[in-house]
Amino acid sequence: MNASISITVRESESCFHLSGGTWAYALSRATGLLERAVVRGESWLAGPVPDLRAATAVDPRAEAYHARHATADVRLVSAAPDCVVIESEGGFARVDGSPLPLVRHLRYTFAADGTVQIDVTVRARASLPLRWLSLGRGVVERSTCAFLAHEGDVAENPNTCRPACHDLASGDYDAGGRFLPWIQFGNDRGGLEVVFPHSHLAGWGWTDTCPYPTGDPLGRAGELMTVRVQAGRPSWEAFALRNLHEPVAEGWHYADTFYLSLLPGKEPRPAANDVRVWWLGPHQYSHGWRCPDEESIARWAAAGANLVIGGANWRSGDYSHPEHPEETERFIETCHRYGLKVLPYLTFTDLEFGAPAFAAHGKEWRIEPVAEFNYRTHLMCYGAEGWQEHWQREVAAAWERFPFDGLYLDFWAGKLLCRNERHGCVGPHGRFNAPGLRRMARFAASLVAQREGLLVANCNILPLAMLNNWFDIRLLGEWADPEQTDPVAQRAFYHPHRFGAANLLLVGKVPVVDQRWLGFAAAFQGTPVLSGGRTPAERELLSRRARLLASFGTGKATARTAHELPALPELEGVSASLYFREDNGEALVTLSRAAAEPASISLAVLPALCGPLPGRCLVACVETGELLGGRALAPEELPGVRLEVPGESLRTLWVKPDPGRPCLLYTLSGNERPATEWNADERTLTFTVAHPSLAAAEVMLAGPTPVTLLAGGEPVPVAGAWPAHATVPCNTEVRATFAPEPLPQLRMRFTRFDTLPEPPPLPEGYVIRPYRPGDEAGWAAVLTATGSLGQWDAQRVIRLLQGERHAVPEGSFLATWHGLPVATTCTVVGPNEETPEIGWVGVLPAHQGHRLAFP
Repeated sequence: MNASISITVRESESCFHLSGGTWAYALSRATGLLERAVVRGESWLAGPVPDLRAATAVDPRAEAYHARHATADVRLVSAAPDCVVIESEGGFARVDGSPLPLVRHLRYTFAADGTVQIDVTVRARASLPLRWLSLGRGVVERSTCAFLAHEGDVAENPNTCRPACHDLASGDYDAGGRFLPWIQFGNDRGGLEVVFPHSHLAGWGWTDTCPYPTGDPLGRAGELMTVRVQAGRPSWEAFALRNLHEPVAEGWHYADTFYLSLLPGKEPRPAANDVRVWWLGPHQYSHGWRCPDEESIARWAAAGANLVIGGANWRSGDYSHPEHPEETERFIETCHRYGLKVLPYLTFTDLEFGAPAFAAHGKEWRIEPVAEFNYRTHLMCYGAEGWQEHWQREVAAAWERFPFDGLYLDFWAGKLLCRNERHGCVGPHGRFNAPGLRRMARFAASLVAQREGLLVANCNILPLAMLNNWFDIRLLGEWADPEQTDPVAQRAFYHPHRFGAANLLLVGKVPVVDQRWLGFAAAFQGTPVLSGGRTPAERELLSRRARLLASFGTGKATARTAHELPALPELEGVSASLYFREDNGEALVTLSRAAAEPASISLAVLPALCGPLPGRCLVACVETGELLGGRALAPEELPGVRLEVPGESLRTLWVKPDPGRPCLLYTLSGNERPATEWNADERTLTFTVAHPSLAAAEVMLAGPTPVTLLAGGEPVPVAGAWPAHATVPCNTEVRATFAPEPLPQLRMRFTRFDTLPEPPPLPEGYVIRPYRPGDEAGWAAVLTATGSLGQWDAQRVIRLLQGERHAVPEGSFLATWHGLPVATTCTVVGPNEETPEIGWVGVLPAHQGHRLAFP
């Protein structure tokens, strides 16, 4: 959470207006209720909250008394940058103004992340037979809400993080239960959430011998919480009393607390986009564990890592007593020298049996029913204040002792419910302890903010805004392969920017890490854990992708997932995601295709994805090494250039405004692309790829093939042109020298084709013939073998034949030797070009010297 975000309070004649980083509320001076909740410019409330209602009648629909029909006294209690408190006191009335002798007192505590704690107290001013009391039916704006999610009924199953999802486009919805601790309404940009921690304050009844088949006039008896979509209109309701005759005397009172949150409470931090994690651990205390040596750290850095999780060996919950602290200090210092940040492995809830606090307080603080891990820890309850205080002291001690760059926090999303009455978790279904976990998360965020570090949490699929608003990065994938999740759940739980965060993905549940899966992860910008590859091929694939993102500088970029970019008809069946650098105008666009068949995409989609392009741009496909179109493209030329996205794979486009000269596009080193120096007089491009442990890095140069490419004065082999590729040594000055710009050329015209002399005879075994379909693989092999025309395959030859600027099939020829293609040439034509070009002349090295390419 950005510590600089603060709450602004503005008063008008009708409302108190409160706003933070992404959110805004309006609280009515007339009713004392929240009338408006806005996040990222979208309004979420279609009615006031909390619109308490009460009734004495058998059927509350006959004579309901609502808070919204009564006036209230409202006052601002306190206003600080991170906390604002407003109180209101009013009554209950029918729409005609008839009152009920009940008083409601509401205390709103607004936090900087957009979460509001709402303390509700209802008092009786006279005796009455109360039968219904509701914390209000919250109605959500139907035009804003796209889907909803809620916890399962923990009265039936005490394990949490078992959410149900519903897409509003699929129709109406009706769910409820004794205790649904949280409900969230959302879309691809954010949402609104309500959280109810307590189960012991509500009551319900069932009526025998009555006109209602279920024993309840509103439907299913005993549903203290409901979530519905009726006629497309989403809503929720939480009851304090439901169909339960309660003789209320003067002075009777009821009190409860619930939470309302907007998400995201902040915008994602660009720095969180650039995490390339090496997972070290240990997870729990490990006897004999020692910090890795410098050679290992150097190897991680060379693979592209920039962040290590782990490095301290301590018992969970006893972080002030690490084993071999001097080793941990040296380990952190060495990691920093290699450009790696270090985040220790902590847990919100585990307390190991060997920790002194366990013997003293384990029984008092633990979750009940008891949850034990691996015969070595019990899980402590997030709601136990003694555990919260102990945990904060231990974490603060570790933070002060070591120069960590942030914190990694593990927690049990399935164990937020507790029934240990020793620390206040009471009720027939226990207490839902997200508020206690929130206090711990806020404390951790305040520590990390001191060093502008990163807070990473293993949220799994728990979507609670009141927690996620404090995290920079959410770790996903521990329970299941995200790709196997249904599409609505992917949008609700895996889309990071809904939570103002970035995603980090565990890959252990992924069957195979390949281009297809990388394309899936790229669609919602999930960064795989770099050390998670199980085979050399998987590790190389993850490493190459990590080094590419580092070269672009995603840590300085604005990120947009497939769920945020416009849905374009041209991209049907293809997912797109984007990183965009405001400082240099460059974009990195990833297009992924899940289906088995390839898709052909026009570059006309780029302005819709990236925004208006500033004139001519270089568009390079990283996977194929091509510069699309063969040159810088003007905006009007984009529709004529197409890209093929293979089935079950991806293509990454690096889009760079054309500098009008040769330039460095990327360096796959694990660091951002280095600065370059261009000398126009000498036509040289100079740069140095710096890295503490990588020996050499692949680079792509946009421009003609350099006349020379020298590293430390020694020549470096170059492949291809427009763009050119090379592998250069790190930490050595590289100088590329380019030929002078060509002067205007003499154009010759020849028309006397009828008087051409007979061509000289070919050497024995050689034949020149026109191109025939099926020659593509042999043609590609010849061009690749020249060593100067880039990497070719059959698909690239097909694109050469089919593009708007293309090789004419009937003007393309192959020389064969005993039937084997050994030389090629073709006639290339393009739009608005008066004269065809003879191009892509190539001869296999073994067959050069036989005048196959010359008359």
